[in-house]
Amino acid sequence: MEHNRGQRLVWVFFIILLLVLGLGVLTYDSGLRTTRLTRELVEVDLRRLDQIHALKTAVVRQEPILYEYYTTADQATFLRNFAANEQQIRVGLAALGTIYPGRPETMEIQARYARTRTLATTLNEIMSDPDGVNRNLARELLAANTMESSAVIAKVDQLLKRLRGGVFARGEQSRETVRESVTFTLVSGMALLLVGFAAYTLRAYLSEVRERRRLALFPECNPHPHLSLTPAAQVTYANPAAHRFAQDLGLSQLEWLLPKDIGRRIAQALARGDDRLSEFEYELNGAVLLCELVPVRDQQQLHIYLTNVTAARSAERALVAAKEEAEAASRSKSQFLANMSHEIRTPMNGVVGMAELLRDTRLDEHQRSLVETMQRSSTSLLGVFNDILDFSKIEAGKLVLEYVAVDPRELVEDVLDLVGPRAQEKGIALRADIAVEVPERVRADPLRLRQVLTNLTGNAIKSTDQGEVTVRVLAQQQHGMATLRFEVQDTGIGIPASAQGHVFDSFTQAGGSTARRYGGTGLGLAIVRELVHLMHGQVGLISSEGKGTLFWFEVPATQAEAVPATASVRAPAHARFTGEVLLVEDNAVNQIVSQR
Repeated sequence: MEHNRGQRLVWVFFIILLLVLGLGVLTYDSGLRTTRLTRELVEVDLRRLDQIHALKTAVVRQEPILYEYYTTADQATFLRNFAANEQQIRVGLAALGTIYPGRPETMEIQARYARTRTLATTLNEIMSDPDGVNRNLARELLAANTMESSAVIAKVDQLLKRLRGGVFARGEQSRETVRESVTFTLVSGMALLLVGFAAYTLRAYLSEVRERRRLALFPECNPHPHLSLTPAAQVTYANPAAHRFAQDLGLSQLEWLLPKDIGRRIAQALARGDDRLSEFEYELNGAVLLCELVPVRDQQQLHIYLTNVTAARSAERALVAAKEEAEAASRSKSQFLANMSHEIRTPMNGVVGMAELLRDTRLDEHQRSLVETMQRSSTSLLGVFNDILDFSKIEAGKLVLEYVAVDPRELVEDVLDLVGPRAQEKGIALRADIAVEVPERVRADPLRLRQVLTNLTGNAIKSTDQGEVTVRVLAQQQHGMATLRFEVQDTGIGIPASAQGHVFDSFTQAGGSTARRYGGTGLGLAIVRELVHLMHGQVGLISSEGKGTLFWFEVPATQAEAVPATASVRAPAHARFTGEVLLVEDNAVNQIVSQR
């Protein structure tokens, strides 16, 4: 009820605020319009005042014109000056008739001016009489004209005085209106600020009241136990959740919920001199409880929040046990792979060697076809074993890189010599394009570089039926470091856009038809990715289905010193070794192969 009443007061304040604001705006706008209208009227009155003042000036100037005519008898000059002056008088009389139409003063001024004009006309007739000028009559006419002009001037002065008073009154009225408008606007603004401040204060007060009520209800609604303690570890408050928790644990007193060393922990918390939170765990009746102790020094009390973390701690112990079990299994797998690496490769090398020896014997056509099929199958099987074992070694973190000086050009030549026969069998052109900025020697792992490049080149030859396969090497050198970029581009079947994001995943190929047509385990590109990452490099591809694929990888390498030219001369292909070799081999099959 109090909250609703406070809300209504706030709305009332806001409505008053809007009304005062609207009234102030209307008053200020009305004052501006009144001031603008008064200014326009004053400007009109000033123009009329100038016209009437010009009338007075013309009437005053008429007497010297007549007297000059009486003295000089120059009729032409008189007529010219009199006509110009009369024109100005007519304009002034017209303005006077507009300002004060039908007024006795206006009619009297017009009548007197008519008489002065008549006197001036009569004077002109007398002065132009061919029989002679009647000086006495002319002087009487001048005197009469002077009297009438003086009367007109006096009346005009009265009207000018009255008109000036009206203009002054209008100006005072305009200034008074502006003062009233500004005063009311300032008062409205102050009232607006006061009402706004009162509304803001009331709203802040109501928000604080609501926040206090919410905080007061928080401990009661908290689902976790909450207790308030004195520095002597006496419970002064406990929320309903604390009572229920004590009953669930079979405790009849709330103090039994506290750990046995609560006194020491309270002393430590108070000795810190701040209100920092301290957390610790303890066991109670088979349950693991997390205790959060918060000291409030200004109130000389402490708050304790309890959370039952028994299930969480059991899950953590189970997770640790599962992790240790998984690590043990991984160690067992690594040991198994280390053993199998020798146990599988050794007999497979024997099978491949025996097949090669058997092929060199005297065989008929059918027997030679069977032996060649056996040799290809065993070689393919050995490649599958090598891929699986290499991938497992990488996955187990047992693969170590060996950085030595290597010539990138010789490396590419070795790879092309290795895969050249397969390209020749399919009628595919095999090209190498090595940029001139590639350094002569760099420090890298030649075995793994050769493995990555061989894998990519072999895949390119495998997926290309016609066209060519190009191996490019580019380099960027800076401060003794070189970034080698290898590219393998083919004109084969390409890779669909939907499969390009997964070609480097384990046991993944572009599609089922690719696996059936070209074979493979789907581990080759996964091994390529892992080896490149081990060398701190990057790998990627650009492909268009039906147009071919470009695989690339970049690896950092440091430049190595170039060797003398004679040291890099390779032995001719037909050269034979004529010395002796000591070979230690424990496998009987391999002994036979080595002897042949």
